[in-house]
Amino acid sequence: MGGIGVSRMCSWFRPSMGLVTIVLVGFVLVACASDGNISAADRVLADSGGDRIVLSDEIDRIVSLAPSGTEILFAIGAGGLVVGTDDFSNYPPEAAKIERVGSLTPDIERVISLAPDLVVAAFITSPDDIEKLRSAGISVWIADSVDVRGVSDAIRGLGAAVGRAQAADEVASSLDAHIDRVVGVIAQPETRPRVFYEIDASDPTKPFTVGPGNFVDDLLTLAGGENVFGDAPTPFLQVGLEDVLARDPDVIVLADAPFGTSAASVRARTGWDVLTAVKAGRMLEVSEELSDRMLRPGPRIGQALEALARFLHPDLFE
Repeated sequence: MGGIGVSRMCSWFRPSMGLVTIVLVGFVLVACASDGNISAADRVLADSGGDRIVLSDEIDRIVSLAPSGTEILFAIGAGGLVVGTDDFSNYPPEAAKIERVGSLTPDIERVISLAPDLVVAAFITSPDDIEKLRSAGISVWIADSVDVRGVSDAIRGLGAAVGRAQAADEVASSLDAHIDRVVGVIAQPETRPRVFYEIDASDPTKPFTVGPGNFVDDLLTLAGGENVFGDAPTPFLQVGLEDVLARDPDVIVLADAPFGTSAASVRARTGWDVLTAVKAGRMLEVSEELSDRMLRPGPRIGQALEALARFLHPDLFE
């Protein structure tokens, strides 16, 4: 049995401490099993979204719909089980050899045809696509995080789901230690550079950036910076020159550099030459590899944090 999502009849179940709860857990699992939802060989675990997912005891075939999920699976020694990935899964290099099933709009029929025991998704994955997969009898596991420190929980959770708990704990513990080392170096910096993080300047007069409640916003904070749009009303927003001038960042991070944006092109924008970051030349052209590390809540996020912290506080890493 490949495993299915817990049915609505059993979706109210939330375990807590105590003997009464333990008895209730037993009744719930028996009731669900008798309803044909799970068997004695199945497990019920909670994913990153808090949903309780029914998983078969043996996970042999996995499809990953998120590059971060793909990276986690390979890092914990489950890469050999991956039979399909999203179009953006490019790390490690072995992932590029695996059959692709689409990106933000995956080919659900292709996914189903691969007969996975488990599909690994992210918060951004369409609820409709998740429902289609679960309706086909396939378990869908969300492995994701809204902040940097939560990545280790996502790693441990996915490790438990695919039978690689010990390896996942080792990867997560190493990541936690890396994050702690970086944060320790920049603890209470004398100044926190004010950062404008540009994610898309297809229209250079109205670039897109990040606001609060965003994974990157948390990354900037942990790296010892201050997001100049950290008080915005949304996690993603489009801004104009006047908005950026009013915030006057000390540093500009060009996450869109892999798509052609450069420090030179920013300096050439009308009105941008008066910004403190532009005058000081404090603009980080993010490489494609570093961009992947920054934007993916996976095992390499510690490396992204350190790279960003070193750019913001070079004097502390001498």
